[in-house]
Amino acid sequence: MESNFWLVTHQDIDKDLIEETKTTILSFGINLQGTINSQNGDLPSKRAFYLLLLPDSQIQHFFVRTSELKPNIAILPTPLCPKAMASYAISSQMDKALEDALNEEQSLLIDTITCNGILVLERVSIGDMHDLFTVSHLAPLERIKLFFKNISHISYDALNFTTAKNSRIYTAASGVMVVGHTLKSNTYSLKETLSFQDGTLTALIFAPNSLLAYWYHLICMLFITKFSIQSLPKSIGLIRTSKLQLSSNKALQFSIDGVGLSAKTITIEVHPSTHYLQLGSRLFDAKQTYKPSTSVERIVIDSMPKKEMGSLLASGYVPLFKKAEEEDFKELFTTLRANGALSPSYLVLMVLSTLLAVTGLFQNSTPVIIGAMILAPMMGPIMT
Repeated sequence: MESNFWLVTHQDIDKDLIEETKTTILSFGINLQGTINSQNGDLPSKRAFYLLLLPDSQIQHFFVRTSELKPNIAILPTPLCPKAMASYAISSQMDKALEDALNEEQSLLIDTITCNGILVLERVSIGDMHDLFTVSHLAPLERIKLFFKNISHISYDALNFTTAKNSRIYTAASGVMVVGHTLKSNTYSLKETLSFQDGTLTALIFAPNSLLAYWYHLICMLFITKFSIQSLPKSIGLIRTSKLQLSSNKALQFSIDGVGLSAKTITIEVHPSTHYLQLGSRLFDAKQTYKPSTSVERIVIDSMPKKEMGSLLASGYVPLFKKAEEEDFKELFTTLRANGALSPSYLVLMVLSTLLAVTGLFQNSTPVIIGAMILAPMMGPIMT
């Protein structure tokens, strides 16, 4: 463990809390070198271990400032950093937090995520996700109230997505939520635990194609507490990549950890292996030790509104039923053409339907002949 310890504070932190923290640090036998102001204090020239007693906004600033140094960092509890404490499972008890900070086994080289240059502690929310992935901690009655609140309004933004591998996607979405890591026990309605070290961000896109689909997912929200990334509802799209850019022809309303912002272009990027962070014991116990996999990119958008439907939804009109698009018919004809190709299953069905038809002719049975017609795989050849 590093012996070059520095306490990083800010003017918003109560002076009495700073003095109490120093006393507690010394009681652990830590050789504290001094105190640094997070905004303008000079950083030590040699490698140091930083104990952060800062508000959330200053923690974000400090992480970005030191991203090239790969420093050792431990976050200490304060009422002004609830996002950082929740994100990294920092104990609210100073003694326990310092125990975790001094445990070398709980040091992890983590990835960090920035959105337009600002560090993301928990998530980026774009548009309105209608709380679909943050309600697992609510009581049933609160969920019902939230259902009636959300059912009264829905709007869409036309969005262009560009991934790290230059995949371009156009759709219209009600909301987008981007996270870097999660805990199974936190407020996100996701079954999986997303790692600090997989080199990817996860974007969940809420884009129902109709009012019925929208209402259906609001109802699901009332009864299904956890969704799996492997089997998301059809109205939820998924993008996993190391960099994601969203753009629109109008200013997008979004928030970073609850702080509202506005921009026409939003760039969210993973910065791999930037800091050695002392994790809280609860997060460390989750054993998030996956190897980086920045080359892996996953896109699941088959059910997302496409060109014509996307433009319709972005204009403000939401149909009661899904409107079929040209792409849907294209997929249908492609499937029929594939089914009409000569194959073992095709030949077996033809032989069976022929035998059934012959039997129906000998028995003079109309239902049997109709059954043979249904069994025969003739729709593919007819359509092609």
